[in-house]
Amino acid sequence: MVAKCFQKSAALSPLSSFKLSITHGFINPNPPPSIPKHPELFPHYELAKSLASETSTIPSRIKYLPQIEASILFDDPEQLELSALIYGMLVSSYYWASPIPSVNIPSNIGVPFWKICQYLNRPPILNITSLEFHNFSYKSLAQDFHPDNLDCLFTFSGTSDEKYFYLIPLYVEYLGAPLLEAAFDLFSAIEERNKEEIIETLKIFKKTIQKMTGALNLMYEKCDPGIFYFGFRNKLKSYEKGAIFEGISEDCEIYSGASAAQSPIVRLIDIIFNLNQEHKFISKTYQYLKKEHRNFIFFINEKRPSFLRENIEDLGAKNEWNEVIDEICKFRETHLKLAYNYIIAPSQGRDNKGTGGSSLEQFLNTLITSTRRSAL
Repeated sequence: MVAKCFQKSAALSPLSSFKLSITHGFINPNPPPSIPKHPELFPHYELAKSLASETSTIPSRIKYLPQIEASILFDDPEQLELSALIYGMLVSSYYWASPIPSVNIPSNIGVPFWKICQYLNRPPILNITSLEFHNFSYKSLAQDFHPDNLDCLFTFSGTSDEKYFYLIPLYVEYLGAPLLEAAFDLFSAIEERNKEEIIETLKIFKKTIQKMTGALNLMYEKCDPGIFYFGFRNKLKSYEKGAIFEGISEDCEIYSGASAAQSPIVRLIDIIFNLNQEHKFISKTYQYLKKEHRNFIFFINEKRPSFLRENIEDLGAKNEWNEVIDEICKFRETHLKLAYNYIIAPSQGRDNKGTGGSSLEQFLNTLITSTRRSAL
């Protein structure tokens, strides 16, 4: 029996009320739209599809794109997300067209993008929500959700390496889907002081996070570090020198680029186990998440029982808790190794910050250390 305050009724929090899926977690099982329904957006779509082949002329072609009224997109959430992806690709291509960023974003792309992002309640920069959750299609609807059965709608380089760079983290999100319901099960078991249920639920966390870690290692098979670092990485970076959206504001604003820290499943794990909540960079990442994802994670944060660790220890599930914490550390260590091989090593001590703008090695080591401290 599930405790009353954690029953997944319409009055509380069925996953569907946050537009989430039992089988796919934060991912919509239905593929996102691949083509705009508004003809006004066709020129932008065509240019975004040709970024790999038209690199030298992209800035000049962007300046001649028509400026659309963003409000025509507001009635269709999926089309709005497609538009955010298209404009995000174009703005990043313009900003990083040369080693010195083009800080002034022309109004014909800057104004619609800014308004779209305002409506979506996210900062006006390309992020994980767009690049992963709204940038995939199925090769076969009859096959499983797996990177080899998925494709990307848009890339900067046109390489399979870049496609897998987005699709493998998306697969990690998919593998983490059981944790959304497991959060409710864990909290209700603690509320009922049901030791057996707590232990079984912690085993689900352990096995699921192990699968997620295994999936991260697919990156070595599918994405060459050199193609990432010297090819498309710069398009994913923060607005390092700030960005001025002409027609919106004269202020130069700095926003974080697409980063693994924006992963909703990783943020959810931290919230469930009350990890790293005081870290300033982590606290800023929530604004880059999709609104429904962010709201669900905040909801889980509100429902997490007080004195979680103490209750776990008191109920005799210390070993199982520590095994989960160990798996979270292994997941983060795997991410750190990826960061070393894909950013720190090829940078040779130069540009070795994460795409989100953090001092990567120090940031990840801090998370690993603080996570270890949560063991009982």
